[in-house]
Amino acid sequence: MAGGLRVGAAQFVPKGTFSVFGLGGYGRRGGLLGGDHVLNRFTGSVALSYAPIDGLMIGFATDGRMDRHSGSGASEKGLVGDPRLFIRGGKALASVSLGAQLSILVPGKDAPSFVFPATTVEGRAMASVAAGPATLSFNAGFRLDRTYQSLVDADGNKVSQDSFSQEDQVSLGISKYNAFLAGAHAYIPFGKAYVGAEASMDLFLGSESGKSKPGPTIRGGLTGGFHIADRIAAFAYVEGSKISKLSETILADNLIPLVPYETTFTVGLGLAASFGGPSAPGKKFDVVENKKCQHPENPDPTNPDDKDCPPKVQKKATLIAQVNDDAGQPVVGAKITVKAGDKIGSAVTDAKGAAVIGDLPLGDSEVSVEVDGKKPAKVGQVLAEGDNKLPTLTLETILPPGELRGVVRAQSNGKPLAAKIAVAATAATPAQTVSTEADGTFAVPLPPGTYTATVTADGMAEQKLEVVIEANGVAIKNVDMRKK
Repeated sequence: MAGGLRVGAAQFVPKGTFSVFGLGGYGRRGGLLGGDHVLNRFTGSVALSYAPIDGLMIGFATDGRMDRHSGSGASEKGLVGDPRLFIRGGKALASVSLGAQLSILVPGKDAPSFVFPATTVEGRAMASVAAGPATLSFNAGFRLDRTYQSLVDADGNKVSQDSFSQEDQVSLGISKYNAFLAGAHAYIPFGKAYVGAEASMDLFLGSESGKSKPGPTIRGGLTGGFHIADRIAAFAYVEGSKISKLSETILADNLIPLVPYETTFTVGLGLAASFGGPSAPGKKFDVVENKKCQHPENPDPTNPDDKDCPPKVQKKATLIAQVNDDAGQPVVGAKITVKAGDKIGSAVTDAKGAAVIGDLPLGDSEVSVEVDGKKPAKVGQVLAEGDNKLPTLTLETILPPGELRGVVRAQSNGKPLAAKIAVAATAATPAQTVSTEADGTFAVPLPPGTYTATVTADGMAEQKLEVVIEANGVAIKNVDMRKK
């Protein structure tokens, strides 16, 4: 099934597909029952599943382990097997896949065996989402744990935990505590290869009389795999775990909390394969198996694992604009241009000053608007999927230009002077300077407004003029200059 070592993915094989999964590993933990104690654990798992309909998988798995203890004055070994039935279902939505899994575990005293009163039920909610080429999966669930009921003798009679050696107690793999389950997994493909990383936690709930409550079991794992055939993948994994420490007092009083005790690290190899089912393009296949549409929500045409995906449907944006003048009235016939990525779209405002531009890519865009008689405007807009209503664009009216004219003469003799007329800048107009002609005349084009002009000439006293320019008007200022 899709996902990591302990975190499931909400991804499913198509109807009629059989899947087979197997792995084996070795783990070790030192110092659990004392300074010289060493727990060596050999693990193996086999799982079979079948999809009777799209979006539903039913399967059976058995998890076996053999522990060898050394140090602490003891050397013991034991074999335990845990068979389980599981059902996983879900549905792929527009941008996320949602699912749920129900597992029923029937543990035994020794492998293979079953103790039905110890039946334990576990439920998980799952969500998977594409993140570029990667797939991120998240789990949350609850385990109603009755595995401690498997403490029976050969005749099926219940026995106390205390009747087992401490080595056996930490190898039983059973619990008197229910648990809240959580985990996250990332799957990243690289052509035929892939890597996975995950983190998971079991938070134990409940209590045992006279015993301290155990802390959570926290794990982190890495997986690396390669598709050796079209629908067969081999992989290697490593996992580390942190569990509650057993103090000297707990060991001396034989008050070991009854929870599964995991090794500090585990390494192993595995194989996943599938067969049967349709091979039509566009089906969403298990990411562990080498199907050919690993990322249907965000397919990569250069990735062989996505070769059967249908073309990605590009998400589009629509821009809705309203253009008014500075009196709040709609502007008719204004041209609106949108530059978004490598796409340029345009439209002209209607009788109500409105315009709609569609089929635009998502992301940053630049919107400009222009029309005769108004100052152009330009704004930025981030386009999201669907309709994007732009704030009302207000265009200022361009006033008709005016002019400042005049003649500069010497007051003493009335002769024209070579002078400079400097018009100071305003909030709307930059500064400008002109020189008189040979006959002393000058002309300065100016938009309507109020200005200050300074007249200078060699040897003459400076003069300042206050000028008001009307629309389409001419202001005449003749200047007689005195010597300094």
